[in-house]
Amino acid sequence: MIAKNIKGKSFKGCVSYVMNDTAKLLEAEGVLASSKQDIIRSFAMQRSGRKEIKQPVG
Repeated sequence: MIAKNIKGKSFKGCVSYVMNDTAKLLEAEGVLASSKQDIIRSFAMQRSGRKEIKQPVG
Protein backbone atom coordinates (compact mmCIF):
# COMPACT_ATOMS: atom_id res chain seq x y z
CA MET A 1 0.00 0.00 0.00
CA ILE A 2 1.30 3.45 -0.89
CA ALA A 3 -0.19 6.10 1.35
CA LYS A 4 -0.49 9.85 0.94
CA ASN A 5 0.52 11.92 3.97
CA ILE A 6 -2.36 14.29 4.63
CA LYS A 7 -4.01 15.76 7.71
CA GLY A 8 -7.73 15.67 8.35
CA LYS A 9 -10.51 15.76 10.90
CA SER A 10 -12.32 12.46 10.38
CA PHE A 11 -11.33 9.26 12.15
CA LYS A 12 -14.12 7.51 10.28
CA GLY A 13 -12.66 8.43 6.91
CA CYS A 14 -9.15 7.40 7.91
CA VAL A 15 -10.12 4.07 9.47
CA SER A 16 -12.45 3.23 6.59
CA TYR A 17 -9.67 3.96 4.09
CA VAL A 18 -7.10 1.84 5.90
CA MET A 19 -9.41 -1.01 6.96
CA ASN A 20 -10.81 -1.90 3.54
CA ASP A 21 -12.15 -5.36 2.65
CA THR A 22 -8.72 -6.84 1.96
CA ALA A 23 -6.97 -5.40 5.05
CA LYS A 24 -6.06 -7.52 8.05
CA LEU A 25 -5.39 -6.00 11.47
CA LEU A 26 -2.21 -7.53 12.85
CA GLU A 27 -2.00 -5.88 16.25
CA ALA A 28 -3.68 -3.11 18.24
CA GLU A 29 -2.61 -1.53 21.50
CA GLY A 30 -4.53 1.16 23.34
CA VAL A 31 -7.68 0.96 21.20
CA LEU A 32 -10.67 -1.35 21.03
CA ALA A 33 -10.25 -3.32 17.83
CA SER A 34 -13.28 -5.60 17.51
CA SER A 35 -14.70 -3.66 14.57
CA LYS A 36 -14.16 -0.50 12.52
CA GLN A 37 -16.74 1.32 14.66
CA ASP A 38 -14.90 0.37 17.88
CA ILE A 39 -11.61 1.67 16.47
CA ILE A 40 -13.27 4.96 15.44
CA ARG A 41 -14.87 5.36 18.89
CA SER A 42 -11.55 4.66 20.63
CA PHE A 43 -9.72 7.31 18.59
CA ALA A 44 -12.53 9.83 19.16
CA MET A 45 -12.49 9.17 22.91
CA GLN A 46 -8.72 9.71 23.08
CA ARG A 47 -9.02 12.88 21.02
CA SER A 48 -11.67 14.35 23.34
CA GLY A 49 -8.94 15.17 25.86
CA ARG A 50 -7.08 17.42 23.38
CA LYS A 51 -9.62 19.93 22.03
CA GLU A 52 -6.89 22.37 21.00
CA ILE A 53 -5.77 20.07 18.17
CA LYS A 54 -7.73 21.11 15.07
CA GLN A 55 -6.70 18.27 12.72
CA PRO A 56 -6.02 15.15 14.81
CA VAL A 57 -5.98 12.69 11.93
CA GLY A 58 -2.79 12.18 9.96
